[in-house]
Amino acid sequence: MLITDGNGRISFAHTALLALTGQSLQSCLTAQMDVLFPAASQIFLQTHVWPSVLRDGCLNEVYLQINAAQGKRAPVLLNCRAGQINGVPGFVWTFFGARQRQEFEAALVDARRRAEESLRLQSESERFSRSVADSIPGLVAFWDRNLRCRFANKAYIEWFGKDPVSMLGSHMREVLGEALFAANQPYILGALAGQAQVFERTIIKPGGESGHTLANYVPQVTDGQVVGFLVLVSDITTLKQAEAALRDEMAERERVHGQLRLSNAALKEAQRLGCIGSWSWQVQGDVVTWSDELFRLMGCAPERGTPSFTEQAQLYQPESYARLQAVVERALVSGEPYGLELEFVRPDGQTGWVYASGECLRNAQGQAVGLQGTVQDITARHLTDQRLAAKSLELRRSNEELERFAYVASHDLQEPLRMVTSYGQLLTRRHLARS
Repeated sequence: MLITDGNGRISFAHTALLALTGQSLQSCLTAQMDVLFPAASQIFLQTHVWPSVLRDGCLNEVYLQINAAQGKRAPVLLNCRAGQINGVPGFVWTFFGARQRQEFEAALVDARRRAEESLRLQSESERFSRSVADSIPGLVAFWDRNLRCRFANKAYIEWFGKDPVSMLGSHMREVLGEALFAANQPYILGALAGQAQVFERTIIKPGGESGHTLANYVPQVTDGQVVGFLVLVSDITTLKQAEAALRDEMAERERVHGQLRLSNAALKEAQRLGCIGSWSWQVQGDVVTWSDELFRLMGCAPERGTPSFTEQAQLYQPESYARLQAVVERALVSGEPYGLELEFVRPDGQTGWVYASGECLRNAQGQAVGLQGTVQDITARHLTDQRLAAKSLELRRSNEELERFAYVASHDLQEPLRMVTSYGQLLTRRHLARS
């Protein structure tokens, strides 16, 4: 900045201008302002600038060259205003560096561009927020502390049969109706007191059907004051129907499980009475399952786990286990069921006989994946068969001895008879000879 009188003599020079021109304040005071400009600019100053300033009392942004420090020149924009300086008429000149002005204008343009971009992004964000809110499968609205609607999504507006224009600014009582407003008032007051509210409500939908909703009132606090609350209402009719269906299904499952427990109890009792145990074997992983009766029958403790197929070799006589292995391998290959009698040996050393039967298990592709079957204790029957066989053998031997005795007795009896017969024949011949 520079101050001159009406003749162009300098009475004040700002330090920034002095630094730009490389002049000292003492050298500038009372000097003509022309000393600050090169010859061409001095001519333009005298022929155009001063006449304009004296005529109009002002000058706006005239481009000139100014003598800068170190013999250089700097472009400036010159402005001037006439006025009273300490009660004395004078002129205030301002020098604005053209480069700084360009930078300033560029900064202004950039700031404007960024402001426009910010407004565009804000507008897009608002449109996106509105789009998101409208696409939410629920009711969304914001009510201020005076219970005036400040925002409502499409679902909220349509639910209450309003149009977007009339909805904004409407009172909550007007939108909800007296009955629903009265029912929700305790939650409204709680939200305005800064406490979040969650509650369920059964209401009549616009179509007249009954529906279940879950409402959330979320207080919005600014500078420690509740300015309103956000309303989020979800239609949970489908969820309630699913819960009812689930309860019915759980009740049905409990009924089926009860029947299954009774059936399992009856099966266990039948297995106990019939001394029959059941089993299954998944070949992959050698996974074996036994029924309780099979554990009892084989004398094994369930808490020690089910013996694998390989470990079951210890429960049978070697000859019996070899036959069992053979039929199992054949069943896995051919798929044919099997049944055979085996002699077992319990862990306590007690022996007995069982009838083992099995059939092949196949997956969806028809591949053999395991076996299942039953094991029946036939020890008593086997002992009975052994006793019957012994009795039969004893009877057969007795019959053979009886047959031998009969043969001997018959031979011994036939010899006297032959003598009597011979003697009779002799007497007959003699009698015939005499006659």
